[in-house]
Amino acid sequence: MIVVGFESYMKLDLRRDNWPVDQLKPDATEKIAWQIRGAYIELITTLGQHRRGDVDWWVTSLASRNTYICPLYLRLCKLMLVFDLHEKGRLPDEVVTDSTALAGILKQHLGGALKVTLVRNKGMFAKSLDYCSRYAAAFYHATFQYLCSLMWLKKRKLPADGAILVDIFISSDNMIENKIDDRYYPGMTEVLEESQRKNFFYTPTHYKVKNYPAHFRKLNRCRDRFLLKEDVLTLADYLYALMHPLRLRRPAGKVGFFGIDIGNLVREALSETISNSGSIEGLLRYRFARRLKKLDFRPGKIIEWFENQEVDHGAIAGWRKFFPELEVVGYQGFLSSPHYFSSIPIEQEQEYQLLPTRIVVIGENSVDSVKEFAPNLEVKTGPAFRFSSLWNEIEITRDREGFNILAALPIHFRESSKIIDMLAGAIKINRGLSSVIIFVKPHPTWKAVDVRRLLSGREFEYELLSSSFDDALAVSDLIISAASSVCAYAIARAVPCVVVGTPGSLLENSIHKDVDSRLWKICYLAEELADAVEYYTAYGPEQKDELRIAAEAFRAVQFEPVNRKSVYDFIGFGG
Repeated sequence: MIVVGFESYMKLDLRRDNWPVDQLKPDATEKIAWQIRGAYIELITTLGQHRRGDVDWWVTSLASRNTYICPLYLRLCKLMLVFDLHEKGRLPDEVVTDSTALAGILKQHLGGALKVTLVRNKGMFAKSLDYCSRYAAAFYHATFQYLCSLMWLKKRKLPADGAILVDIFISSDNMIENKIDDRYYPGMTEVLEESQRKNFFYTPTHYKVKNYPAHFRKLNRCRDRFLLKEDVLTLADYLYALMHPLRLRRPAGKVGFFGIDIGNLVREALSETISNSGSIEGLLRYRFARRLKKLDFRPGKIIEWFENQEVDHGAIAGWRKFFPELEVVGYQGFLSSPHYFSSIPIEQEQEYQLLPTRIVVIGENSVDSVKEFAPNLEVKTGPAFRFSSLWNEIEITRDREGFNILAALPIHFRESSKIIDMLAGAIKINRGLSSVIIFVKPHPTWKAVDVRRLLSGREFEYELLSSSFDDALAVSDLIISAASSVCAYAIARAVPCVVVGTPGSLLENSIHKDVDSRLWKICYLAEELADAVEYYTAYGPEQKDELRIAAEAFRAVQFEPVNRKSVYDFIGFGG
């Protein structure tokens, strides 16, 4: 968002994510988001009424509240921000948006008090082409996957009844030396007996595959045990998934939200995201369970990587419908922002049997968060597989006299650019920071060309790190990052963290609000970052010892260790 102008004229641009703090506080949208989150859940619940068993509805990003894909929640925040400004007598003279529905609502309710400008990035014809191209891409992806599986994938026999099926995402990159590099449950099977390991079968979703023939040939060579959906699905199942848009019942008529009819906003958000690959994959996973039932296969247990997205809704709806007595374990092996609503189940999903029979989180701090909108859920703690190295000692190699900052870049270029820009701005504000050593560690998925593009022409010196994250923390006094679990990992290692926020946008912060404030700061502006660095550079030995004690307390409630007992409890083996 951008607000420009002086006292005589204020223009609020809702399209972009910049914010002049001399006119509005940088966390204005964030505060609105917290005020309307309950109403947003009520809205989704209302839209889901009378849709028990309507799997086509529940595999949409709107119904699953996947805020990384569906724009509805963010647009509601922008809408209510404008109304909030109106109530406070600070209504802008002009509001600019690229949402036709949002512009229509503002004109209807506030058109006499402000100018509403609709910037049409795309006309109706172009939007229709977008929908067609999105569906064509999903159609091509599903049919090409199916045809390639017939030609290049070795069919496997069904395992014996009682097999434990483990949901996982695999790409060609994490099949190494004929074995899956398990990035979701690392260490799970290592503590089991060989007789127990033989009962585990991966049921993967193929992720970011560009070359299916090569991917399937690589999969054929893997020594791991699999039960693939391609082993049992037929052409009819793929056609069923691809007919999803024709079966989907769109919400009709008025839809109320704080006394405002937002029906057009709901329908606009749905039309912009319908037929995405997650929806198609969710329906294929639903039919996967159906096919296994028809083949009279009886799994012993299902372990789902559980983000409660479109894919999860389809898969779990299938398991719960066709195997009603089966235990389905939903594992949330990650930390997420409270604005990532799909990861927070609602009571309606529980009532409609769209959720696992048991949800497992990685620490006590996450239990209440997951139960926010469904307090009667069974939520247990389990091993933090992805964070197991926290219990390994690391040798601290940072310079005791100097101060080192680690910029840990998240997966998205935009957020990473924000971190680097803010760091550069903080150095300009406080020239004393020029003596600070800056390390930059890109996300593992980044390519060298992207790193060079981000860092070229920067006016500060830095060192690019390719070492492990633990090795990077060992030389760092402070970490700067955003929207990533690395922030929580760092403070568990007693390395304080600055979470970078974008003024006027939603804060993607995975650190629990009750964590000791000495361990972390939120910074929206370069001035705030400069102050935070100055704050931490002043820490002496006694204060650093206090940080270590606070970090140990945080680790104890946020991450459960990976050992034989925790793994057995997680799987349900007992003993």
